[in-house]
Amino acid sequence: MIMGPQVQQIGWGLLLITTAGAINGLVGWQLMRLGRRAESAALEADGWHLLTDALTSAGVIVALGLVHRTGQVLIDPIAALLVAGYIAWSARGLLVRSSAGLMDEQDQADERLIRGILDSHTGPAGIDPRICSYHKLRHRHSGRYHWIDFHLLVPAEWDVRRGHTAASTIEHEIEQVLGGDATAHVEPCDDESCPACNGDGS
Repeated sequence: MIMGPQVQQIGWGLLLITTAGAINGLVGWQLMRLGRRAESAALEADGWHLLTDALTSAGVIVALGLVHRTGQVLIDPIAALLVAGYIAWSARGLLVRSSAGLMDEQDQADERLIRGILDSHTGPAGIDPRICSYHKLRHRHSGRYHWIDFHLLVPAEWDVRRGHTAASTIEHEIEQVLGGDATAHVEPCDDESCPACNGDGS
């Protein structure tokens, strides 16, 4: 009769798995925090890797405990499938975010922030420097560095100096919030009913 390997010192084995899992979980959580703060997909992926290792360890411990208490051996493969599903779900999220960066997909949070700044300067009720409107807003980022490009419509009677000053002020405001490089292209407003133009845009 062929006998399988005999399990010995299972208590020490469980202790080692628990310790390693706790360390992986703490280090993974810290890496994820740093990755999100630095907008680094690589750091965040490393953090998820360690967290999934910690979850795997926890799954092994829980499954062994339940099998030992209930005698139901099916618990072990069910736990393995649940852990595999979590790993697949985590990997999908990382792939979606990574591919979005590679394909220059625009970040919706950045979109709302940039439009909020531009809208605050638009129209007769806007803060100085007041502009008529804006269009052709484009932006992308790699890690923590952002590139923003947009067109500003200003009253046609403004001289070059005034238009440049307004553009530079708004560019600087966006760069202070997002970092990176913002570029504004100034165009004259040709809308005769524009309230900003009729109010002199001042």
